[in-house]
Amino acid sequence: MKLGKKKWLLLILIMMIIGVILGYYNQKPNFESALYGEVIDSVESRALVIRDEEVIYSNSNGTISLLFKEGERASYGQEVIEVNNDNFNKTFYSKKSGLISYGFDGLEEEFEIDNLNQYSVDKFRDLEPDFRHLTSGREINSGDPIYRIVNNNRVFFVFILENSKADNYKIREQVFLNESNTERNLTKGRVYNKISNSEMTALLIEVDKFKDDWLNRRHINFELISNIYRGLVIPRSAIFSTVQGRGVLVENNRGIIEFRNLKIIGGNSKELVVEGLNLGDRIIINPEVLNYGRGG
Repeated sequence: MKLGKKKWLLLILIMMIIGVILGYYNQKPNFESALYGEVIDSVESRALVIRDEEVIYSNSNGTISLLFKEGERASYGQEVIEVNNDNFNKTFYSKKSGLISYGFDGLEEEFEIDNLNQYSVDKFRDLEPDFRHLTSGREINSGDPIYRIVNNNRVFFVFILENSKADNYKIREQVFLNESNTERNLTKGRVYNKISNSEMTALLIEVDKFKDDWLNRRHINFELISNIYRGLVIPRSAIFSTVQGRGVLVENNRGIIEFRNLKIIGGNSKELVVEGLNLGDRIIINPEVLNYGRGG
């Protein structure tokens, strides 16, 4: 006798439910040893670079000769660039001390560095640099930029983060930046301000140490680190709450599983550094498979 379509669907549904139940009860606890390590609480994001910089423009046409090594710090009054034409040669001198660059991206005057708090989140987004670089022998017109002078004692990085991620960073707290996909070489900074809308936050990080390769870059991918915790590390999945408090299931030296209360020092979405365990303790990292009483 043939089953109707609805009966077939019902039979399949029942079999699926049975499969899920059997799968649940056949799960076995997985163990992992508590070991000393390091847990980094951070977020990976692209940052907008805002420098304390001034662009100097030519007031004459001609062929340029670069007189100063780009990336080095000029003192006030040093020769920087010369513009030559049929009528005269004009030398431009450093207006103040700072790093010299002959590169421009058109965004140098987009922000007032002393008034960054006045801008909205959207102002920091979707900016497209148009980078150009001068070389000796190039022809320029009056009004063209000819060099840029940068204060290497002050630079800001603006990260656009979801509000929930930005909540981990507090104004005036110390943070660390490490350029993505590079060996660890941390740069210390501080949270200068947070500007938010309903969904996103512009996180302004001030840094007082300038690196050479920031001179001509407008966007850099960083790991923005809020904390680095060191101690006994366990997976976040291992910890749960009972009426006794928060803790983990530990296998003692007799092979018996027991609950152990823990103090959480800190961590990230995957791992925690805790107190209350001994080095090498075997803990269950998937406690949900056991019928162990839980509180709220």
